[in-house]
Amino acid sequence: MNVLIVHNDETYGGAGYPSEGAATVSTNSLSPLIGIHELGHSLFGLADEYTYGDGNPDQDANCDNAGCSKWSDLIQAGLATCESNKCRGGSYYSPSTNMMFSYDVQSFGPVNQRITCCKYLYHTGVAPGYCSQFNNIGVGLSQYCNGNLWRGRYQNLNLLQHKHFEALANSTEKNRTKYLLEMAEDSQGDEYAFVEDPVGWLLKHEPSEGGGDGNWTCEREPEELQPGLYLRGEVMGDYNYTTFSGRHQERALNGSFVEVQAVRQGGTTGRKLFFATTEIIEVPLDEHGHADADHVTEVRSLIEVVLHKGEECQVR
Repeated sequence: MNVLIVHNDETYGGAGYPSEGAATVSTNSLSPLIGIHELGHSLFGLADEYTYGDGNPDQDANCDNAGCSKWSDLIQAGLATCESNKCRGGSYYSPSTNMMFSYDVQSFGPVNQRITCCKYLYHTGVAPGYCSQFNNIGVGLSQYCNGNLWRGRYQNLNLLQHKHFEALANSTEKNRTKYLLEMAEDSQGDEYAFVEDPVGWLLKHEPSEGGGDGNWTCEREPEELQPGLYLRGEVMGDYNYTTFSGRHQERALNGSFVEVQAVRQGGTTGRKLFFATTEIIEVPLDEHGHADADHVTEVRSLIEVVLHKGEECQVR
């Protein structure tokens, strides 16, 4: 599932958030096209292919080095190209112009379409009709999705076998848990974590009356949560606490963070979670193909946190 948030404002703009399962647009006349592009980010994990974005071969399936080995089978089949001066800084290559390069193209193109097919195949076991064109190309669609043909922040897919869907149909709790654990392994687009005994908390920022930084506090949500998949960032935090390497979102330079300790019953300190106090929002090209900056930084005031039963949220 993915949410498209429409702001009741005609200002041109939009963004895609793979870590939040959401994309945003306004009521600007060009928003239908922008929304498709942003869902490309948030639902399918596709990178920007224009030069001021952050798309690059190491982290993104739709950016590559010279020769474009990631989709060479599509090139040999006459379905794709390998174009230079694309992705971050114009230093890399991408397929022919598509929705991840220019909003008004109105097509993701074969390379990116095949990536979207893997997302459907992983979660439903059935690919949409447009995916049939890839069945007899290269190693075939299933093996392509099941393989290790790309690596990056939203990739490394494993094909879900039919037995997993049979397990879902079985009403036993053990099989449902097994299925959800396997769903949580999908790292294309949204990232999720399975929580068997979830408890919801709100991390709130209270501004200081004297103009200081203010304080963060934890507040337990009254709603009882059900076992299932929750956004990984809500369960594990935004960063790895030992290396601070970005797990779900790009870390703002010199960005501050708030540390949450999951305190167990008896007062023993459990795991630590780190949440960025700001988030980076991409700035799309305007209707003339220009932008003053590739991103802006926005301050966060409310962060949803999902802990396990028996854990207490405390701000350090």
